[in-house]
Amino acid sequence: MVAMQGKDPQEKVEVFVEERQFDKAISLIEGLEPDVEHYQALAPLLPEIRNKKQNYLHDVITESQTLDQQERWNDSLSILQSAKKNLPESYELANQIRLVEQSRDQYVKARSEQIALEKGQYLVAKKPAIEAILDADPKNYTWQQEFSAFDRESRLAAKDLYLIGQNAYSRQDYHLAWQALQLSHELNPGPLTDDLLSQLTLHRAEKQQLQLKKAEQRYQEQNRTLVKQFEQAMQTNNLVSARRTLNKLRKLDPKWDGLTALNKQWQIKADQEVDAGIQEGRILYSQGAIQEALDTWLSIQPLQPANTQLKDYIARAQRFLKNLDAFSDSPGKPN
Repeated sequence: MVAMQGKDPQEKVEVFVEERQFDKAISLIEGLEPDVEHYQALAPLLPEIRNKKQNYLHDVITESQTLDQQERWNDSLSILQSAKKNLPESYELANQIRLVEQSRDQYVKARSEQIALEKGQYLVAKKPAIEAILDADPKNYTWQQEFSAFDRESRLAAKDLYLIGQNAYSRQDYHLAWQALQLSHELNPGPLTDDLLSQLTLHRAEKQQLQLKKAEQRYQEQNRTLVKQFEQAMQTNNLVSARRTLNKLRKLDPKWDGLTALNKQWQIKADQEVDAGIQEGRILYSQGAIQEALDTWLSIQPLQPANTQLKDYIARAQRFLKNLDAFSDSPGKPN
């Protein structure tokens, strides 16, 4: 810290800025009377000083966030506290300190909860072996002592796990609550643990029912949308689109009762279109409009790809056109 005694305002401002005590520099300038000579020289520096302050805060907070992400909370807090000495009134620094401490505490809590769960799992796995040894030689003093120590440890672990489960339940972390309470129950059953487990079981059942209800609502909405699309396609005589929509309905629910009626409706319409298309093509073919006849038959083929009569007509028209092209390209063709 540079001594300020005997320095004029301009020198003090320079020292404050150099030491990154920007608020002190700003307060000193703003505290001068406007008609004072130093004010006239220093006032134009205020925007620059404020800008330097913002850049300094940005750099410190960015570095702090990087260290926080690396789980180096002590280092992160260290640079924030150093900056706080320069800018003790900074809300940004105070808020970042709070966020880093919160991140650190959450990590510590999560790790302690995980350690407690792992310990509980270890004790649950060990319990049958301890009990079996004691049952084999119940009068063995050494085994009695070991079982007593194990029982005390299990009771303490069960208590810790109950508290973890209770806290997790209160913050709606039901997965963690279920894990902790189940282990607590296996180590040392008790009415408090059983009561919370009952509440969790009820909650899980209610959640499952809600999920089923939402799934049913989504299904009904999708079904209505597809049926509407099918009806629109049928009204516009777009049978290919209608069939695609039917397939989507079948995929959505193969057992839906309405499928049979819609499929029958489509089939009747498709049969009518195919019969009409075949007849139209035959008329065109008889009039010598072979390409038009072929186009007509090809347009209806997607409705009945396996229709053998339609396949024969298409093949005949294609052969005719192929032979016609060959004849047109022959060297002996008259001009």
